[in-house]
This record gives sequence, C-alpha cells and structure tokens, in this order.
Amino acid sequence: MTLDDLTILLTEELKNLSSYVEDEDYENAISEAQQETGWTLPVTDNFRMLWLKRRAKRHLIYMLYTEAASKFRVDQISLGDRFKHYGEIINLEDKAFEKAMEDRPDLFCGISATAYFGQQVGTRHTYDELGRDITDYSDVEIDET
Repeated sequence: MTLDDLTILLTEELKNLSSYVEDEDYENAISEAQQETGWTLPVTDNFRMLWLKRRAKRHLIYMLYTEAASKFRVDQISLGDRFKHYGEIINLEDKAFEKAMEDRPDLFCGISATAYFGQQVGTRHTYDELGRDITDYSDVEIDET
C-alpha cells in the first residue's frame, strides 16, 4: 500500500465526512500514523496496512473532533452529539490500538519472538565423551569469607 492508495482508501471510508477534510489533512494524518507505529509506506503486510489505515483514520477523526469543538454551542444539540460521537470513536480506536500493540509487540517494537524468552542459564557443567566432569572453574571467583 502506497501513500496514494491509503489516501484513496481513507477518502472512501470517511464517506461524506471527507468533504470536511482537506488534502493536506490526509497527508498529516498518515504522517502521524507512520510516526506512531514506526512504520513507513509503502507496506505490504496486511497487519501493518490495517493499522496504518486505522491510526490515520483516527487522526482524521481527531481533526474533525477539534474542529467541532471550536463550533460547539449549547443550543445546537446535534453538533454536541457529533462532538460526543467523535470522542467515543477516538477512545475506541485508541483502546484497539493498545490491544494490538500488546498482542503483536514483535511488529511494533522490532523484537523477534525468540527474544521474549531470554537466555538459558545452566549449571556450567561440561562432560567429555565418557561422561567425566571436565568443567573448568578457573574463571570463577569464590569468596571464602
């Protein structure tokens, strides 16, 4: 998925809300999503495509949210409802993103799955082919106090 593909997809998903969003808003939202996830476009992994799209969409909704906040008036109930719904969508998106980061830290932190288990700590015993203990403890300091 390229920058243009993601912009088109976001425009389609926002439907009539896209009329309130400028072209540079899409670029800013995508840029913020890339900074937040640590990924850069183009991406080919389905998981990364999904989350870049969802985070960019969340940032676009946040832009609409802040714009609605500046226009909020007590006597306009419908605008108040819109403002409330934008906030709820943002909270839901943030919770889903946190869960995805917890479920897939290998993709968000760049840590391989084998690194989760740490290192093996053994007894340092070494045996030869006949089973005799040939462990060398010359590098071990023993405090006999």
